[in-house]
Amino acid sequence: MKKETIVFHEAYFGADLDMDRIAGLSGTVIRFALDSRFGGNPQGVNDMAGSGASYFHGSGPDNQTRLTQLEIEQHLFHDRLRFSAGRMQLASFFATSRLYCLFQLGMCANLDPVTWSSNSEAPFWPVSVWAGEVTAIPSRHSYFRLGAEESNPEQYYSGGFPWGSGWSLNTASGAHIMVEAGYETGHKTRLPGRYDIGAYEDTSPVADYRYDVHGGRIAFTHAPARMHSGQSGIYAQFEQTVWQRGGPRRVTVFGGLVVDTSGHSLQKDYFLLGFVCNGPFSGRPYDFLAFKATGHRLNRNATGYLNDEIMASGRTGHMVPHEETLELDYSAHLFAGVRLAPFAAFIFHPDQQVYTITQPDPRVAYSLSGGVELSFSLGEAAALTPFGLARSY
Repeated sequence: MKKETIVFHEAYFGADLDMDRIAGLSGTVIRFALDSRFGGNPQGVNDMAGSGASYFHGSGPDNQTRLTQLEIEQHLFHDRLRFSAGRMQLASFFATSRLYCLFQLGMCANLDPVTWSSNSEAPFWPVSVWAGEVTAIPSRHSYFRLGAEESNPEQYYSGGFPWGSGWSLNTASGAHIMVEAGYETGHKTRLPGRYDIGAYEDTSPVADYRYDVHGGRIAFTHAPARMHSGQSGIYAQFEQTVWQRGGPRRVTVFGGLVVDTSGHSLQKDYFLLGFVCNGPFSGRPYDFLAFKATGHRLNRNATGYLNDEIMASGRTGHMVPHEETLELDYSAHLFAGVRLAPFAAFIFHPDQQVYTITQPDPRVAYSLSGGVELSFSLGEAAALTPFGLARSY
């Protein structure tokens, strides 16, 4: 058993500039945001849980102040067409939901954030790259979105304040392209719902997890890995309110899946199912209770490499090619802008696909972790208009 107490901090701040009011540019918004992470372990906390799909909030090696958003957004044709371009990440537009950042374990920003770092070379929030997206809204309840960004894993290690070489395209490994179509009933309906499907392709070359250029096993030969040409996949997600008592009190169920179609990504399949109960008690209308369960089916070459590492070190045992997680969160609204949120997470068969774990241990069958998050929203406390991508779809 491994025990350690880790304290880390995160601050997010920025502004949306309405250029219509400032300079008379109709439908134009400039968005700017910084994210600052400090404290904790330099390598993050994923090695504690033994899982590459765990605590991205404190995941190293990106504990620094970053430019996470500097983009221009344009609304055209009575808001039937929107586009954004600049320093950002497609992870803020695709395969995302307002519910995901209510959780601690490998969720914030996306249906499956680890897909962005393992099934592609594209970064996820708060790491920014050069990117653009365009959204068409043919009806009140539907949209179609297309986006492209540079694939650049070097941005995990650079791009901090004042962003050093992060502006350059010299370290880009390829392009990450995404498409998504969705339907939303609208928040004014009694039981609102949202459904979407999408696909992605990354043109970056990707190394085989187990075999070298000659067909030998890397754990024994230590030769360069065999390379594959790009990665791709499809995904779907939904959220549906199933009960509402008036005001903020409601129960929403949600779920989704990601399927690798290239054949050589780390995550072969990913499944998600959960619920969020806003106002679980009549006297606590602004608290919420949240639960989710996930399943990951991993590339057998990836787990096979770990098995080879175990054999090469003279040990016995093997890693299983799947991983499951459970998480329970309760967020208590203390007063305007301040929340206290205890959480607990249980991981079955931790994948140990973490760069700081150099000796995978097949005897580790589960991990239990938990903590408390104290959050402050200065904008909410001051009753300011929220900033960021607060879109209705």
